[in-house]
Amino acid sequence: MARIVHVVISGEMAGGQKVCLDIVKDRLSLGDDVIVVAPGRGPFTEQCAGVTRVEVLRSGRLWDLWRVPKLIRFLRRTRADLVHTHVMVPGNILWRMVCHLAGVRLLNHVHAENFFGRESTKAKLVRRLDTWTARWADRFVAVSQHTAATLINQGYPPEKVRVAYNGIPCDQDPRQKPDGATAAQPVIGCVARLAESKGQRELIRALAQLAPEHPTAQLWLVGKDQQTNGRFEAELRALAEDLLITDQIKFWGHVEDVLALMRRMAVLVLPSLTEAFPVVLLEAMSLGVPVIATDVAGVPEIITDEETGLLVPPGDVDALTRATDRLLCDPNLAASLAERGRASVTSRFTKEKMLAEIRELYSELLGGPSATGH
Repeated sequence: MARIVHVVISGEMAGGQKVCLDIVKDRLSLGDDVIVVAPGRGPFTEQCAGVTRVEVLRSGRLWDLWRVPKLIRFLRRTRADLVHTHVMVPGNILWRMVCHLAGVRLLNHVHAENFFGRESTKAKLVRRLDTWTARWADRFVAVSQHTAATLINQGYPPEKVRVAYNGIPCDQDPRQKPDGATAAQPVIGCVARLAESKGQRELIRALAQLAPEHPTAQLWLVGKDQQTNGRFEAELRALAEDLLITDQIKFWGHVEDVLALMRRMAVLVLPSLTEAFPVVLLEAMSLGVPVIATDVAGVPEIITDEETGLLVPPGDVDALTRATDRLLCDPNLAASLAERGRASVTSRFTKEKMLAEIRELYSELLGGPSATGH
C-alpha cells in the first residue's frame, strides 16, 4: 500500500479536478491510502470527502513559500510516498521545494499550458525558477503532445516528461436527435468557468452577429466566475445588454449534472484563447453533440477539422460566427461531425486508457529512485 497526496488548485469542479477524482478513486480501489489537499472547499472536495480524506491547505502561490516548513511537516506526519500535483506554475514550484526537502517523490500533472504573462521582470523570474526547480520533480504528465513539447522547449528534462491524454467514462448513451421544438430554438452551449481566457466575450459577440438569421437561438453559458468575484460575469452581462441580446443568453453558473444540459445543446462551442486538452470537448463529443473549438494547443489532437468538429482561430469572432451558422443551418453536417466525433472519443480517450497510463507511471515512481536522491 502506498500513501498518495493529491494537490489541486481549487475546491471547485473543473477538468483537472475530474481527472484527479478518477485517479483518486482508482488508487483507492488498488488499496492505496489517499489524501486530497485543496486551498478551499467546493463541489470537488465535497465529492472527494465521500471517498477519502481531504485537507484544506493553501499552497498555490509563490508568496505561500513561508508555508514550506508546515507542508514538510504535513508530508512527514502523513508518511507520504508520492505527491501528485494538479496546480499551476507557482504551486508546482512550491511543491518541488517541499518534496525535495522532505525526500518525497513528486509527479507534476500539467493540465494547462504554462503561462507567465507579459515579459515583465517578475514573469522572467518565475519562468526561470519554474525551469530550474523542474529538476526536483520525478515525472511530469502532460495532457497533450503540444503541452509536452512546450515543457521540453522551456527546459524541462525531456526524459521525465510523459503524455497521458485526459480520458472520460464512455458508457453514456448518445443524445437523441433534436426534436422539432428543440430545432426551432437551438441551444448554443459553452461549458467553462467564466474567464477572459475562455473566450465567452467573443462568443457573445458572435451571437449578436447570428441573431438576425437565428433570432430564436439561445446561448447557454455554463460555469462560474471563480477568479474575479463576479466582475467578469458582470462585464459579460453588460456586453449582452449593449448588443441587445440579453433575452438570448442564460447564465447557468455551476451545474452538477452538466451532461444533462449538454444533451439539450445543438452545438457546444469552446472559444478559449488558450487550452491544453479540455475534458469538456471529450464529454460533448461522447454524447454525440457537434463541437466547435479554437485551434489552440492540444485541441487539434482532439478535433480533426471538418471531420470530427470545426476549428476556428482564437479570438476571431467572424470565424466563430460562420462556423456556428454552418452547424445551425446544416443539420446533416452537424450530425455527421457528431457521429464521427463520438466514434473518435470513445475509441481514443477513455478513462480506462488514461488510468492505465497513470498506473504505469506510479509503478515507475514507487518502484524506483527519486529525483530528490532519497
